[in-house]
Amino acid sequence: MLGSKNWRNGPLATAALAAGLLIGAPTGCSAPEGDTGGRASVYDTTSAERQDGRANLASLTQLSDEAVTAIVQSVYDLPASAPTETQKWVFAVGDLMNKTGTPTTDFEMFQVRVRNGLINSKRMREHFIVIADPGRVQSLLNKFQGAPKGSLIQDDAGARGASAARYDPAKMYVLNGEFYEATRTGKSQYLLSFQIMHLGTGEIAMTKDMDLAQIRK
Repeated sequence: MLGSKNWRNGPLATAALAAGLLIGAPTGCSAPEGDTGGRASVYDTTSAERQDGRANLASLTQLSDEAVTAIVQSVYDLPASAPTETQKWVFAVGDLMNKTGTPTTDFEMFQVRVRNGLINSKRMREHFIVIADPGRVQSLLNKFQGAPKGSLIQDDAGARGASAARYDPAKMYVLNGEFYEATRTGKSQYLLSFQIMHLGTGEIAMTKDMDLAQIRK
């Protein structure tokens, strides 16, 4: 009995336990990964893309993220008449013009990411009613409210008491932008230029330029 007890608690028992753990342990450092099916991060760039003459998709994705951040930060640099937490103004996402060789569908994806990023920004919603292009909003109002309504933007008719709900241009900003491209052998340089315009006065209240360069390999 004493011998059995010593075996269970002695060095032979420790060695046997260690051997059992080694037998059951995996032979590699980690379990093998499954086939990704070609999936990749949206921020990855392939070797073929690096030779493509168009703005690569990873760069457009990153630029849209940075553009949203820059625009939201710019809101707090607007003139003193800018909205407060108790007085929401309207912020309309206007035209973003593609003046590069980037395909229209690629740029539309970029536009959607910028627009959705602004709409989903808590910081923007604290101060603004964020809408798409006013023309698009007007079209939807006419479609779903039956008979065509008056202008979405408040005018003299609105001041006289027209029934349609309108936005006051004196309390409205519009975001517009252009995407430019300059190309040299082996390199493309892009400029994304935003303007925030006060609709009531037409004044450009804020501008923001963002640069992107790509080396072709």
